[in-house]
Formats: sequence, structure tokens, C-alpha cells
Amino acid sequence: MNRRLRSESGQMTIEAVLLLTIMIAFFTITHRTIAGKQYMSKLVSGPWSYIAGMIENGVWSPAASGKSKHPNSFDRHATPEPI
Repeated sequence: MNRRLRSESGQMTIEAVLLLTIMIAFFTITHRTIAGKQYMSKLVSGPWSYIAGMIENGVWSPAASGKSKHPNSFDRHATPEPI
């Protein structure tokens, strides 16, 4: 029994190093793939045009096409005096 324990004394350490190596390799490959194909930039820049349109013009459309829908571009007149 004592001899069996001595032969398996480093197995847990070896398995932990092996799992750590596999996880680091997986995350490195995943990071390179995501950075190379620019998934994050597409994820952020796609909706950003609509968010920029809302910030600039107050409507959910791209900034360039939403300028005509901005309330200040309407041709109307207002007066503080009642009719």
C-alpha cells in the first residue's frame, strides 16, 4: 500500500500542469481568432451608427440619414402668444 502511494505522488501535479497548458493554448487560439477576424470591432461598430444617429439627431437611424428627421429641421413657427 505504501509503495502504491509513492508511485502516484506526482500525478496530480502533472495533471494540473497538463490542464493548465491545454487551457492556455485554447484561450490563446481563441484570442488570436477573435482579434484576427475583428469580431469585436464589428460587434461595436455595427450598432454604433444607429447610436450616433440617436445622439446627434434624436432618431434611431444612421447619423447621415437622420439629419432630415431632426426636430430642428422641420419648417414650423412657434409663438409664445396664444392665438
